[in-house]
Amino acid sequence: MSEALLEAGAILPGTPADAGLDMMTARAYRHPVLDGRTVVRVTGATVGPAEDLSMEFLGFDAAGAVPVGHGRRSALGFPAWALVHDPAHGRHALALVKDMERLARTARHKPGRAREGYAALAGRLEAAAPRLLPTFWEQAGRAFLAAGNQRMAGTCFSDARRAEQVHGLAVDEDRVRDVHLEFALAGGLTAAMLTAYARGVAERRPPAEAFELVRSLTLRRVAGGSAPHAGMVTELARLARAAGRTADRETDEVVARLLGYPAMARSHPAVWKSLRTSLIRLGRRDATVRARLLEIMPDPPGWQTDIRDQWLELLEATGAAADLAAPDAPARRWLERFLDLRRFAVRDSRRNARLLALVERLAPRLVTEGEVVLATHPSTADLDVLDLCLATGVPADIGADGYQHGLEVTAWVDDTGAGRRDLAAIAADPRLRPLLRRGVRSALGRFPDNGSLTSPPFGDAVIGQVFGAAGIRAVLIELIHDLVGRAGAGAVAGLSRSLTGLAPLWSPAGMALAPDAFRALLEVDVPAVLARTLRAGLLAELTWPAYERAASRLSRIDVGLAWPELVLHDDRAAQVISPEGSVTEHVFRFPAAGQRHAPRRSWNQLGCLYVDGDLLVYWHGDGVQAGYWSSRPDRLIEGEWQLHPAHGFWSPPLPVPGGGLTTGQQTVHAGDTRVLSADGWHLAGDGRAYWRHEPADPNAGVLHRTWRWRQFDPRTGRAGPPGLPAFFAEAGDALIPGDSWLRPVPAEFAGSPLGVRDGLAGWRAIRTADGSEAGMGVDGRAAVLSGSPDLPYPGTLAGALSLPAAEAPLLITRAGRHLRIWTSDGEHLLEEHHLPAATLPPLDWWHALRARDEAGSAALRGLDETTAAALLAVDDAVADPDALRAAVAATVRTHLPAVTDTVLADRIADVAAHAVRLRRRIAEIATRTRRSSR
Repeated sequence: MSEALLEAGAILPGTPADAGLDMMTARAYRHPVLDGRTVVRVTGATVGPAEDLSMEFLGFDAAGAVPVGHGRRSALGFPAWALVHDPAHGRHALALVKDMERLARTARHKPGRAREGYAALAGRLEAAAPRLLPTFWEQAGRAFLAAGNQRMAGTCFSDARRAEQVHGLAVDEDRVRDVHLEFALAGGLTAAMLTAYARGVAERRPPAEAFELVRSLTLRRVAGGSAPHAGMVTELARLARAAGRTADRETDEVVARLLGYPAMARSHPAVWKSLRTSLIRLGRRDATVRARLLEIMPDPPGWQTDIRDQWLELLEATGAAADLAAPDAPARRWLERFLDLRRFAVRDSRRNARLLALVERLAPRLVTEGEVVLATHPSTADLDVLDLCLATGVPADIGADGYQHGLEVTAWVDDTGAGRRDLAAIAADPRLRPLLRRGVRSALGRFPDNGSLTSPPFGDAVIGQVFGAAGIRAVLIELIHDLVGRAGAGAVAGLSRSLTGLAPLWSPAGMALAPDAFRALLEVDVPAVLARTLRAGLLAELTWPAYERAASRLSRIDVGLAWPELVLHDDRAAQVISPEGSVTEHVFRFPAAGQRHAPRRSWNQLGCLYVDGDLLVYWHGDGVQAGYWSSRPDRLIEGEWQLHPAHGFWSPPLPVPGGGLTTGQQTVHAGDTRVLSADGWHLAGDGRAYWRHEPADPNAGVLHRTWRWRQFDPRTGRAGPPGLPAFFAEAGDALIPGDSWLRPVPAEFAGSPLGVRDGLAGWRAIRTADGSEAGMGVDGRAAVLSGSPDLPYPGTLAGALSLPAAEAPLLITRAGRHLRIWTSDGEHLLEEHHLPAATLPPLDWWHALRARDEAGSAALRGLDETTAAALLAVDDAVADPDALRAAVAATVRTHLPAVTDTVLADRIADVAAHAVRLRRRIAEIATRTRRSSR
């Protein structure tokens, strides 16, 4: 932390601890015209005398200096250097100060123009006082460093060195070394510049002095936080030989000191390669060096830079790896830290045979040390290391699978590196076998064509080499049997998922893994599956006519911020839908292209907010956020609106008595030019009080935050006491706070299929004793989610939906904008949707949905298997997708005459046509299993 503060320019208490720091002083100055007032300047003690001279030149008298702490050392700059070393030309330097300050402000946003300005000033200075050019260009470089432009700063630095050569100026070696250090620590120098400095010093100074200057710069630079460059050792060795010293001894001494600096961990692999010979010499004779190498965890630049193999080889060559097996060695801690590299960089996620060999040798030592934390979450665990630890008796912890993703088998399958293990030890562990199974299920879904029903199967070589591994094969066969066992027990969506999951194995070689299981699919009663699906219900049975009318006018559907109204928009217009069903269109009025406030062509972040009958339209223009309120579209506003759309991961705002909306902060009113809701809190309200779901500790990292409901004042945004709405509090400790919701709804939503009581709609989610998720609505409807154990994260239980003529509501799970509908017992998947869609609004507005075709829904509730079979009665010769769809649509019209709504009939035809395709897919099994048995 202190290093970061110093880097940011902070002054810390105490005296400087190394050469890169300086004692900071508060220097007082008085001026005759300031009537007794004192000016205080804070500067380093090293450059303090120069600061005194600068102020004296301006008519100030020094009135003492007081040490106030320590900070980064800075070299004597411009114009201070001129006032100290060339006072005769001091006025030339001071005459440029105002222009240089102006260019420093320009450097951040228009670096090219600033560079041209500095060049023009340098031309004037060259004619009058060329001796001042080096410090002038260095000061220009500092301006670019302050603007975060290291490349331009390095160019200015090169101009300073060029001026020294062109004009044959005398070089103050200590000052130039300090300036090199300053710019190097700020990232303004390349390795080539540092090499050029070493060569230049060797030409200008005697060999012994040149060596000491370069050695000092090297040590101070790395001590200050910059990683060494690859040519460092070669330069030091060359200078040491020129000075008549023993090159190996001198470089070894420098390398040994460098190892103690934290910046060494960030060295490029080329640096470690250049140090290898020296490190081997040091490591073989010095246990302290070996211990330091074990402390260092390399973190080289670049996401694709994998240094692990090189590092492990270095530990072996120096003897450090052997030390890990000693009785008092921290082998467990070292392995945990080394595996941490994998968790934070893609580059370190590949299989490493050298690491596996080392872990195998360390196993006896690791067993004595106790449990090793190989990962904080199963999805980040190195499966080969985990399997090896289990096989050798090393107790291992990989964290809890809170999101049920399982082990990362996909990456393991994709990794062709040497050292692949069979994962039999993982499969044999009763705690880890379910995680391996989830990982295998996920891998099947991603290979080789992202999990579609007709994905090409794995090749025979992949099945034999990868899925033929003992541990993978064992859980794969178990998974196949379970998928087949569930295939015919649920709905069409579940059967489709089962067959899609088996698609990568849809070949003779794949079916040979579990031929009996695949043949069991031939017994699936597809008409019964279809009948079960249609009896359970379809979302197409519900409609909000106003929504469908508004959505049809848009080229795409984006959602604005409003409640209880719903705002939809694309890039042309907004549609405002009221609860009673009226739709108001507002065509956007943007400035013409080329004007200052015109929307950017890409990523303009167009958004809408509707409050108190007025619509705010806002977007990003050229460097500014602009917008207008629809009541005054000709009045453009440069404002600031940080808002989240009211769907997906974010909830709608809540109305405030007397007018306005709250997003969890102060009330938003029509005409506001600044609305900030960057946090996107979930809100709850019971008509009297308001709550927001906020982090209990906002300063904690995202992965470590805990959340709580807290009451707040909607008019001011001021937080009140932590607490829960009474409806939530009834669940006690079983409540899942973040998955629960409560809000007042207008009278038009009283017939909500999600359930309403006393003007409130809501859902409280709870965790049952066996770990399942359950929930209850405000009207008393209850549900428990079981779901498929092999379905990737199903989402959170968000409500229960009543369909026309249905005896029990269907379950809804939500993951952002992705929704799944389940049977009323929570066992079987019925539908999946990405919202908003053409006929389905965001979930928070499903309160407006009503029956589309009551007679049609009644017919579906009573549909039998005979009718379902008739819907599937399509000749197998009909193969074209459009022809198949038309043929099924004809059977729907014939056998379900009670269904008169076109949208519902089309949806039934879609489901039935898919069932026909599934039936045909199953029929292929007989041929493929016969081939596999030959």
